[in-house]
Amino acid sequence: MLTQRHLALIRAALPFFDDEMVPHGRKAIGPYLDVPLKHKVTSAEIQELRAFLRRTDVKYGRYHSPTRQMLDARLNDSLIMSTLSHSEVAVVVLIPTAN
Repeated sequence: MLTQRHLALIRAALPFFDDEMVPHGRKAIGPYLDVPLKHKVTSAEIQELRAFLRRTDVKYGRYHSPTRQMLDARLNDSLIMSTLSHSEVAVVVLIPTAN
């Protein structure tokens, strides 16, 4: 489950990715992607992603798979995975905060 800590690690890795990988193009980046990209990754794109992730909060909810409905009326700041039943799935929502 994606956490605030995971987002911090992603944000920390993006400057390295931008500095060390982007200048070398798709040949350098390709082995690290889980899906191929049709267009080259640009520094501007990485900067846009970093800015978005800096302005993002992580919220959680419970989703009932059989009925395809959210079980929580409100999203929460945390979710204890052990509280989920066999038919429930944790939902992670990235919510942009005010600029």
